[in-house]
Amino acid sequence: MATSNSTSWELTRNDIIDAALRKLGVLNKGANSDATQLSTGQVALNGVIARFNTLGMPLWKRTEQAVTIVAATQTYTLTGAIKVTEVYLRSTSGSTQYKLQPKSEYDMLSLPYSSTGVPVSWSFTPNLAEGGTLKIWPIPDSGAASNYSLRIIKQDEFDTFTAAGETPDFPAYWTDALNYIAAV
Repeated sequence: MATSNSTSWELTRNDIIDAALRKLGVLNKGANSDATQLSTGQVALNGVIARFNTLGMPLWKRTEQAVTIVAATQTYTLTGAIKVTEVYLRSTSGSTQYKLQPKSEYDMLSLPYSSTGVPVSWSFTPNLAEGGTLKIWPIPDSGAASNYSLRIIKQDEFDTFTAAGETPDFPAYWTDALNYIAAV
């Protein structure tokens, strides 16, 4: 028996909106959404995607960001990050690294504010705009800045829809979830 040898299957924004409206009985089989339905559907679909950002840490959006440590700098801006799971201090001259300990913002504020040295702890605060702020403690001294860098494991935000032909920023196996939840 022959197979297609194709594993690519993605629906566009309009396909997902049409499927959701068919599930609701708004569209008949084979019919397409009008401009108003597509606009309203895009708002609903982007709301679903924003909600999905809060679910776990999907592997396809898990990324690594390298950050150069700067002496006397405690806070660093991370682009696109909505969650941080791990932060490593990596030697710039060898192959060693160790995991920094996560702390809440409250606990970070309880630590001595003027301590300097090699960082051992971190906290992350997401921003309303894209990304967030990583804070490390103690404040890196010149030795830490010249001998170490940070390796940050983070979840990036899902892309939303802005045009008709775009496909979801999700694996194909999430298509049914997008269809059904957009319908709800």
